[in-house]
Amino acid sequence: MTVTWLRAEALLCDLDGSLVDSAHAVAMPGAAMVIGELVGVGARWAVVTSADPASAGVRLEAAGLPLPPVLVTADDVTRSEPHPDGFLRAAGLLDADPTRCLVVVATQDGVTAGLASGARVLLVGEPIPLPDDARVLAFRWADVVDIRGGPDDVVLHMR
Repeated sequence: MTVTWLRAEALLCDLDGSLVDSAHAVAMPGAAMVIGELVGVGARWAVVTSADPASAGVRLEAAGLPLPPVLVTADDVTRSEPHPDGFLRAAGLLDADPTRCLVVVATQDGVTAGLASGARVLLVGEPIPLPDDARVLAFRWADVVDIRGGPDDVVLHMR
């Protein structure tokens, strides 16, 4: 079994398909546990979405997930994925260096946007062709077995 430790200043999560299965209005398997742990250790995290603020809030609430400290919506950027604008804005609002963040996405456009922001990318959900880039890792929320850190640094232990 391979064990991976990922260190970041912040976790930047795309909403639909990454955190929430919008078709069923539920959290993706394991996402609630990881977000709860992030909150528990005081880690910086954000949600980025092309939805409007009201829809994003409804989706998070329906899935039983807390509102993030930073929520970047369609109202906050002019270009959505595959452009990095949402992730760059979220990192800025968290006062985090985008190149030291982990971006969690579920689509090819999300991977493109995450890489363009300079971040490492965690792809969750259905498998898609991955670029030949060491900054991209496919995972499941359930792969995260431990979270350590605090407001300036979070470490995910993944199996």
